[in-house]
Amino acid sequence: MSKLSSIEDVERRAQQEQERAAQDAERESVSPEGQAPATAQPAPASDQGDMTAEQEEEFHGLDTTQPMGAGHKALIVIAVVVVIVAILYIVNSWIHFI
Repeated sequence: MSKLSSIEDVERRAQQEQERAAQDAERESVSPEGQAPATAQPAPASDQGDMTAEQEEEFHGLDTTQPMGAGHKALIVIAVVVVIVAILYIVNSWIHFI
């Protein structure tokens, strides 16, 4: 049987990962020959803020609409028929009370 992780084990592992990440970041920030660290460079500007509505639709795949298949059309027809039959059933039952 395998040992279940307790909350303390999970927290200890998370703390160890954070310490490793901090040490890695420290190593990267100290670079030879006095060069600026790679993380100090400004991030490149994002193009997503400048996208037009058409570009966003294309990016998210919203501009591609699939044609309705025969199965979808059949389901719509069946649903409409069921609604009409239900309405006629209700109207018929009301007529008997009047």
